[in-house]
Amino acid sequence: MASVDVVVSNPTAALVTTATNSLTAPAREVTVVTVDDTDVDMAEFVAAGCSVGPYDDGTIHERQQGGYLLHMLQVTV
Repeated sequence: MASVDVVVSNPTAALVTTATNSLTAPAREVTVVTVDDTDVDMAEFVAAGCSVGPYDDGTIHERQQGGYLLHMLQVTV
């Protein structure tokens, strides 16, 4: 089993905590969490209304692009 970092964007007004590993995503914030690649934490975040995406520890430009893509996933066009 490998652990991976993912970005969780929580647009809701409530703190989201997963039942599987008690990972949290603060209300109206973007945070990086480490999940086990076999866990269901990411599905729990999505079910609670969060967006989940890959974490890129690259350059500031690459991180901004990733944040923008997460933002666009939440915007109704």
